[in-house]
Amino acid sequence: MIKQTFIVSLIGILMLAFNPKEAQAQSYAFGFKLGPTLGIQQWNGSNSRQPLIRYHATAFIESAPVENTYGLFAQLGYHEVGSSVRTNSFVNPQTGTVFPSRNYPLGFRNVHASVGAKKKTLFRDRGYLYYGFGLRGEFNINMYSTGYLQGYEGFQNRLTYGVLVNTGIELPFGEFVSGIVELSIGPDFSKQINIGPIDTGFNNSNGNPIIINSTEVTNVFVELSVGMRFLHKITYID
Repeated sequence: MIKQTFIVSLIGILMLAFNPKEAQAQSYAFGFKLGPTLGIQQWNGSNSRQPLIRYHATAFIESAPVENTYGLFAQLGYHEVGSSVRTNSFVNPQTGTVFPSRNYPLGFRNVHASVGAKKKTLFRDRGYLYYGFGLRGEFNINMYSTGYLQGYEGFQNRLTYGVLVNTGIELPFGEFVSGIVELSIGPDFSKQINIGPIDTGFNNSNGNPIIINSTEVTNVFVELSVGMRFLHKITYID
């Protein structure tokens, strides 16, 4: 119930943010940003997995008041989040077989949408430092994994939600074009996976079946972005 309420509220705010009539009534800015994504996951409340490094791309629109000290924003994008499991190499003492170390990724390809507000302060009389906070919803397109982690495929929740916290710098190249560098952190409040025990269909080196215990997986991501911001300026003439 909480998830549905959160997603419906987010969609409603997005519709208001992208209302064409409102956009035509005042100046606004739009643009894009992209860069690397560091995926971190909590498994049953533990951070025992290795990070997953992937990428993201996001388009955004925001209000642009004359004083340029604050703004409301909405954004839509794509990223890959998740984690990985690294196994150590070992030698089977009975057969002498060497099993090399391996890295098993568990990734989620998600479309995300967020709305929020940001505060700006002047930086060296030219650029702006800013920080922001927003609400975020995500839709999972698909997931991918290797090895025994394939046993999780098909058990992911399609809809998740959380918050977005960001900070960055905006450097104008002129009156209408700026470059941006931004750091964002996005913890989820809902679980990407929440399931009971699963028989993976794989056996360990002793021939025993690998059974996955009840699992709760929550995503957190850290993203470093570079991008461009374009100002659409509205001037009223009496």
